[in-house]
Parts: sequence; C-alpha cells; structure tokens
Amino acid sequence: MTEANLRKTFVRLMNDVGQHPQSIEVLYKGSVPDQNIVEGWVELKVRKAWPKRSTTGVRLADMPRVARQCSWLYTRWQRGGGAWLLLVVGSEWVLLTGEQAYRAWALPVLTGGSLKCLVRANLVARAAGHWYGRPSGVDLVRAMRKSRGQ
Repeated sequence: MTEANLRKTFVRLMNDVGQHPQSIEVLYKGSVPDQNIVEGWVELKVRKAWPKRSTTGVRLADMPRVARQCSWLYTRWQRGGGAWLLLVVGSEWVLLTGEQAYRAWALPVLTGGSLKCLVRANLVARAAGHWYGRPSGVDLVRAMRKSRGQ
C-alpha cells in the first residue's frame, strides 16, 4: 500500500462513519497532519514491511520531517485535541496517539536517542489500536475515542 492508497482508504472509511474527512497535506506541506476528521487530526504513514530483525526500530522516510509531524501531534494532544498517527505496515494497522507518536519518533530523532522504542512489539503494545488487516471505520473511531477517555 502507498500513502496515496492509504489516504483514499482512510477517507472512504471515515466517510462511511460520518467523520467528514478533509485532506490537508495537498494544501499545506508543513508539519500539519494529512487528514482532519471530526475526532481530530491524523497523520498517515506506510511501510511495506516490519524490519527483518525484531530488535530493529521502525524507520520512516524523512525522519526529521516525521519528528516535526509527531511534535505537532503531541502539542495538539497535550492541549486536549484529538491527534493520532496511523501506521500501516504490510497488512497491520497501528494507531498511536499524538503523545505515543512523539515518544516513539520525535524524542529519539530530536535527542539522538535510540530507536529501540520503535520495535514492532513496543509499538503494538503501546498503541491506541492495532489490527491485522484493515479495520472498519467504526473500529478506528472507537479506538480514537477510547484513547481520549470518551
């Protein structure tokens, strides 16, 4: 799956549950997330596969930009807004809150720290949502609301 395909799929899933999705990245190339929905903001990321070794952290293309995006998500999350990073790796979908995404990608990149927190097992264990195969829009929204205590 490409990010363009993920965007189309995400928009369809969110439309199916009345979330009024708006694609933002096309309009603004900064750190603002890809999608805005009723629940908040969602940054979409895709990787073809998990690293071969279970002890290798997940790297994404353009790590400095990802760190800025995750910092934006964290700031929004800390101020009470909904903000998530949706990572699709192969057929697995992983939803991280803005705070989880920040701790996973931004802190290691900004501080020169280890990417050990980004190994698959750690990401999945801390995720707001994890699915084998595409979740329904209802499942995604339910996980978003649960992560915000709703």
